[in-house]
Amino acid sequence: MTKRLLCGVALLWTATVVRADVFSYSYTGTTLLDQTVTGSGEITATADGGGFYTITALSGTQNGTNTSLASGLNFFFDGSSSWGTFDFLLKGSNYALGFAGGDYADIGGPAASAGTFTITTVPEAATVSLLLTMGLGVWLFGRKLPLKRQL
Repeated sequence: MTKRLLCGVALLWTATVVRADVFSYSYTGTTLLDQTVTGSGEITATADGGGFYTITALSGTQNGTNTSLASGLNFFFDGSSSWGTFDFLLKGSNYALGFAGGDYADIGGPAASAGTFTITTVPEAATVSLLLTMGLGVWLFGRKLPLKRQL
């Protein structure tokens, strides 16, 4: 029984170490010509430790046009604060978007813009199913325990 438990713990530990993290981002701002800019998408990144991540993939849109990753840069995210830079391609132009403290500045491409920026983690489907399975297991285990009757 103890060997099975240790094997299960080791399997779960290694499964979480080799995963990639997915983040959802969105931003809204205006250009120097007072045009509205909106963008959103997902970033796939690998954890470097200490809240730092290296971007490995990016997909999203800016004003309805698809964007793709130009180069994978690093960013910091700890749940309450974030900052970093990533480069993306939009209609053949390279954009460099820097963000920190809920604000962003787009310093590349044909029209520079600035405004608000948000980034959040996207929970993995495997994590949710694992938590549900664990909850079901605890419930079933609790139902199997004998009740102690008090007189």
